[in-house]
Amino acid sequence: MKMIRAFAKINIFLEVTGVRPDGFHDIDTVMQTVSLCDDLYFAVNGSGVLSLDCPDVPGPQEKNLVWRAARLYLDRAGLNDGIDIKVEKRIPQGAGLGGGSADAAAALRCLNGIYGAFSRDGLLALAAELGSDVPFCVAGGAARAEGRGDILSPLPRILPDCFIVTAKGGLSTSTAEAYKKIDALEYTPKINDTAGLFETGDLEKICRSAFNRFEDAAAFDREAADILSSHGALAARMTGSGSAVYGVFTDENRAEAAKDELLQTKRFAAVCRPVRTEE
Repeated sequence: MKMIRAFAKINIFLEVTGVRPDGFHDIDTVMQTVSLCDDLYFAVNGSGVLSLDCPDVPGPQEKNLVWRAARLYLDRAGLNDGIDIKVEKRIPQGAGLGGGSADAAAALRCLNGIYGAFSRDGLLALAAELGSDVPFCVAGGAARAEGRGDILSPLPRILPDCFIVTAKGGLSTSTAEAYKKIDALEYTPKINDTAGLFETGDLEKICRSAFNRFEDAAAFDREAADILSSHGALAARMTGSGSAVYGVFTDENRAEAAKDELLQTKRFAAVCRPVRTEE
């Protein structure tokens, strides 16, 4: 049996830059993988059957992104092995933390570690077929993503070492509805200065540039963001289309205090750190 970790992501910057001819939206975002993770276990057998044990995500296994990623890999590689997959979830669902995408990316990475059927570019191409965030979750670290999120430009450094508190309460908004609300807004797309600031390694400047257009259109948990700010977060923003928020801290004690207060409000909360996928 082989185990692999699926790391969550946060959006340090996220702007919606327009609507594409195919009806999807173009975005400009800077993402960073963080140490909050799910654990996936893979066991190869001779049954020829692909099975998934993921009790925290209801519904038929064939609709689960992990199962779909594994099925896609095996089919494209021309493999008939049976594989049993077990997923232990820690990343909240529907939070903008990329949990489903991270799990699918981990499945691709793990299977490629076992079989080696695809180059890095080939694996990223498979990932793009599964969802906009999946290629980034395969690559990990820090990257600027454009287009539908599938045009990746890796950044030379990851976020400087810090403590990141992620939090999610009961608020939720569908991504489709959030995009509809953004389409109704009148705004000039904000210039992405964040990507360039990663080269400086200046955490305070990076945090001052943090931005998320979805805060204007989705269920933004302002109370959680205010709690993070009250404990000294350098940035307190929503990630993805929400509803999770994150706060960036230089002091571990302040991060832990913010987490504890958020837990007292019956929210999910965890302290994590920036990582690269290979970690």
